[in-house]
Order: sequence, then C-alpha cells, then structure tokens
Amino acid sequence: MRKNDSESLKTLLTDLYQLLQIRYEEQAITTNERECSVKQVNVGFPFLLQHMKRGGVYLLSGATPAVNRATVEEIFLQVLDDNKTPLVVAVFLTKGTMQDWGMDMLSRFSSVPLSRMETGKFGTDDWRKLASATGYLADLNIALHESENEEVFLDQIEALQREKQRYDYIFIDSVDMETSMHSEVERRLIKRLQDAAHESEAVLITSCRSFRSLQYPEVRELV
Repeated sequence: MRKNDSESLKTLLTDLYQLLQIRYEEQAITTNERECSVKQVNVGFPFLLQHMKRGGVYLLSGATPAVNRATVEEIFLQVLDDNKTPLVVAVFLTKGTMQDWGMDMLSRFSSVPLSRMETGKFGTDDWRKLASATGYLADLNIALHESENEEVFLDQIEALQREKQRYDYIFIDSVDMETSMHSEVERRLIKRLQDAAHESEAVLITSCRSFRSLQYPEVRELV
C-alpha cells in the first residue's frame, strides 16, 4: 500500500483524538445528529461474510439510503472485529462522512460509548481505552478515500490496480443505482464494480441509494 494511503487513517485518528480533547475540555453536547448511525442498525449478516467470495460484488438495498449505508459500515466493523489475521482494506466514503466512520471505529475498539465521545464526558479509564484503540487502528492496513461519487471512487480503484494493489475487502458506502438495474448507465456501473472486485481480488460491498420500505436491507450479489 502506498505510504500516503496508510497515513490517511493515522491523520484521521490524530484529528479525532484532538477533537475529543476539545469536547472533553468544553463538555459540549454536539448538535449535529446523524441521520442514522451503526448503533441504530441491527445487522443479521455475520454468517453472510463467510459466504462472500473474492471477486464478488454485494449490494445492500431495500431500506432507506441512510440505513443501507450504516449497514455497510457495520459490516466493515464486523470484518475488523472478526479477523485476527492482517487484512488489506480500502474504504471509499461519500464526502463529509469520514469523521463519522472514524468515531465509530474508535468507539467500537475502545468500548467507549459513542454518546460519551459526542458529549466529551470522559473518565480517566476512557482516555486510556481511546489511546489504546487509536494506536491499534493506526497500525491497520486500511486506506481511506473520500469523494463526491462512485465514478471517482472507481477511477481511484483502477489507478491502484495499475500499481498491482490487492485488497481483501473494498467498501463503497453507497452508489447511485436503482434495484431494477435496467438502464445502460447502471449496467456500466455494475461492470465497473465487478471489474474492480475481480482485478483487486477483493470482496466488494456497497449499498444502494434508492428508497424502499424495508426495516433492514437485503443483500444480493451482482452477477
């Protein structure tokens, strides 16, 4: 992995740690409530990860776009939780969401509730746990990317492929796709997602932005 990719997560974690220090000093309750977070998602897919194959593309759809995206994040956290062997992971996020994912990672691996991180009401033991989690996460082989749309993400993946970069997992938080997937634009997008997964030898997981009325998303392999 390129040096600047591995440093992007470290930079994010450093910035978040500084933000947490400011919240601790100010004890200020944040007013920026998220539309949906991983703590609101009940994912029933742990078993599913065992059946996802390298080179496959898996789309979450059926719930609201916010729940679909949050479920992609929860699966990402489960992957990090469940795998004891080192993984190479690429994460492509819609612009403006990287801090939320960073906070959720810190909360999951420090066992410090997100509510405390949002209000800055920490105890001494919380700081120790956060410092330990920050050090652990900074050493993981995770590349974070942030952009406006999936076409830019796929351009970035193709650039990494030319450098012979291989991944265990690729996560794209959401793509602009209808579940019918009949249009020429959508067929082209599916082909690019499939090529990205195949060439990177990765499991690629993403979500659909279209709205349906299910409480939790469905998952389907794009073939």
